Amino acid sequence: MRRFVLENVWWITSSISLILLVCNTFSLAEVKVDTTTLVLLIILLISPFASNLKKIKFGDFEAEISPMEVQKVKEEAGVTLSEKDEAMNLPELDKIISNIKILVKQDAVIALAKLRIELEMSIARLCKLVMIKQSSGKRAFTLSMMIRELTLREVLPKDISAPLNQVIYLCNRAIHGEDIRQQDAETVVDIGVSSLSKISSLIQDLVVKPHETLEINHNELEGYLTAKYRVTTVIPYADAPVKQVRHLTQDELSELIEGYGDYAECIVDIQIEK
Repeated sequence: MRRFVLENVWWITSSISLILLVCNTFSLAEVKVDTTTLVLLIILLISPFASNLKKIKFGDFEAEISPMEVQKVKEEAGVTLSEKDEAMNLPELDKIISNIKILVKQDAVIALAKLRIELEMSIARLCKLVMIKQSSGKRAFTLSMMIRELTLREVLPKDISAPLNQVIYLCNRAIHGEDIRQQDAETVVDIGVSSLSKISSLIQDLVVKPHETLEINHNELEGYLTAKYRVTTVIPYADAPVKQVRHLTQDELSELIEGYGDYAECIVDIQIEK
C-alpha cells in the first residue's frame, strides 16, 4: 500500500485537488477554498507539466535559443560543415573534438559546457603565449575580454573571433537553462570545434614557428646528425628539485622530445658536445 501511494502520489494529490476545486466551484459540499488556495491548487495541477515547456516568452525576452540565431551564427562563421579545417594534425585535439561530437548526441547541454571549457582553455593559452597579462589590481580577464584583447592585437583574426563570441554566448545560455534543439546544438558544436581547431593552429604556429632561418652546407648537416648532445633537464619536485644531464645522439634526442609531454621534467639546455 505504501509503495502504491509513493508511486502514485501525484495522481492522488491531483485527484484530491480536482475534487476540492469542483466542490468549491459548484458548492457541492461545505468546502470553502480561498483565492490563494485556488492558485496553489492550480499550480500543483500544472507543475508536473512544467518540464515539457520548451519556450517561455515575456515581451521581447525568450527563454529559448531560436534556430534563426544558430543559423545566423553559422552564416557569419562561413563554415561549410562538410569541409575539413586546415588545422595541423593534432591527435590530442582530434580526441577532444571527437568526444564533444559524441557527447552532443547524448547530452547537448553537457557537450556545450565542455566545448566552452575547451575554448576558454585554448584562448587562455593563446593569451599566455603572446604575453597578455592583466594589470595588477584589476579583476581577472573574462573569456570575452581575452578574445577582445587578442582581436585588438591582431593575434586572433576577426573571422574567428566574431563567430567564437557568438558560440560562447549560445553555450552560456544553454548552460543556464535555455532550451536548444538537438540539431541546433550539433550545429553550435560544429562551429565551435572548427573555431577550436583554428585557435589550436594559431597556438602551434606561435610555438613551432622559427625566429630565424639560416642556410647550412652538407658538412654542417652531417655534423649535426652525427653529433652527441648534452641535454640538461630539471624536475621540479616540491621538496627537493633536481637537475639531470643526458648525453644523447640525434635519434635518442628525438625520442626524448617525442615523449616530452609524458615526463614531469623541463628541458633547460641543449648543447653539442665537443
